[in-house]
Amino acid sequence: MLQGFFRLAMIVLLGSPSHSSVGQSPRCGIEGFTPNPIEHFVNAVEIPIYVDKVRGTLRSEAGAWPKGAEVRFEIRGPGEATRVWGARADKEGRFVIRDVPPGTYCFRAMAVGWQSVVGRLVVGQVNGNRQAIALTLLLGV
Repeated sequence: MLQGFFRLAMIVLLGSPSHSSVGQSPRCGIEGFTPNPIEHFVNAVEIPIYVDKVRGTLRSEAGAWPKGAEVRFEIRGPGEATRVWGARADKEGRFVIRDVPPGTYCFRAMAVGWQSVVGRLVVGQVNGNRQAIALTLLLGV
């Protein structure tokens, strides 16, 4: 049972959360992000992800993306702000969104033909650790 849960959206974090008030924020969904007309399945990461910078890796279950597949990572915020920041992942699934001020953001990882992943991202000083985001998207819209 747990194995299936971890396949849903795997998150790799180095360190531990340093804030507790974020869990009380409203749940993040796909509202306000770049429209995806064939997005049907959206998996939510319930625990906020704490990072010092917005960077990481997106993977398919097979570990790589088909040639030409556009894979995006977007954040919305901070807080209730509606600004959307985004980055296209490279062929290895790596992405970076530079110059993101500290704060709490909603995020969405998506690729056409894969299930999206949404959740909450807290950007700021994280106990001096350099943390990265790592998510696996499941095949199937």
